[in-house]
Amino acid sequence: MSDDGTFIFRRDGEERFFYVRRGGSYIDRVMLRGEAGFLEHLDDTREWPYPFLETWLAGLLVVDFDARELMFYSTQFPASSVMEMRLLTEITARAWPGYTIIPWHDPAYQLSRWLPEHPPTRALERAHREWTLDAFREMQELAWEEALQETDWASEIAECGESVVRGWIEYHTHKSVAFLLDGDGGCQEVTFADEWDTSALLSTGEEALEVLRARHPVRIEALLDDSEIESAYWIDPGARAIHYWTERPRWSAHPLRFVSERWPGWSFHYEPGGALSMLARLGREPRGLLGENIQEYLRKMLARIYTPQPPGEVSLANVVTRLHDERDDGEAVEAISSSPEHVAPKEDLIGWFWRVADEILARPEFQPLSPEEFEAIVSEQE
Repeated sequence: MSDDGTFIFRRDGEERFFYVRRGGSYIDRVMLRGEAGFLEHLDDTREWPYPFLETWLAGLLVVDFDARELMFYSTQFPASSVMEMRLLTEITARAWPGYTIIPWHDPAYQLSRWLPEHPPTRALERAHREWTLDAFREMQELAWEEALQETDWASEIAECGESVVRGWIEYHTHKSVAFLLDGDGGCQEVTFADEWDTSALLSTGEEALEVLRARHPVRIEALLDDSEIESAYWIDPGARAIHYWTERPRWSAHPLRFVSERWPGWSFHYEPGGALSMLARLGREPRGLLGENIQEYLRKMLARIYTPQPPGEVSLANVVTRLHDERDDGEAVEAISSSPEHVAPKEDLIGWFWRVADEILARPEFQPLSPEEFEAIVSEQE
């Protein structure tokens, strides 16, 4: 897996470019150091005359000092769900007061608009795989067909109904959700299987809608929570518009690059709030999509960035500068310590990070519904 990271900033209309072989693995930690920490990091980073934008780029951090904007992308980010990204973005905004924080969902294209002099040409090329309607339809049926071949579900189907039993089976494979509007103001909610980067639905084209309409309607809150949803679509055939969200931004061969060929006349709009904001648009409580363990889930994500440390604890990375491993032949193998970006941050930064996180996590929108509240919502919808 690539770790390559590129750092770019613009000041007084001029750009400077920096590259670190493993920089993509710690984009989040550089962001959280704020403006001064960002510039301090670049003091020890190799500057290039042009940006490193190969197809295997793992991370990108762009700071526009003129527009007071920070944009970022990383394949190795600990945050992927809507609530994880919302939390991390809000913490970052505290480190960059006065800046607009923008997670890039189609980074190669968005960078080409921001920096047209250096377009990531190879990353903007067409994907090699093209989806067909038949392949998309088969994708939806595969898990159920395999389950029927392996096990006799006749008694369960007789007792609970085929749609319920099929939901049990597809829970592990159908992680994308769609809200399909009809001409009468109604909305059909379905789950379906999509490719990991959402390319199946978008690459199949408008005919894929007939496959979605044929699926059994569900209530999204009863099947999945925010941490489990991989992509979400608000599909309005009347307006010929799709609002979409995906947990995995893609650097190269993004399916949206040539989507107009498969969806002529349609417009596409990224929706950072994903299924939560789509649910709210229906007049429903978006917290119905928060799992009961949402607080624990979010704190585990944060701990992958900065592990809480008791006062006075010193990181091993700050103490060990060289490691020696004596080989059988007596030769000493020397391992140089981590570069500054890998060294654990100062204790006051860790403390600040967790204080801000605790403050944000205490807000109502980060609290799960009680079991009674959730049951009341489900009962209203039945």
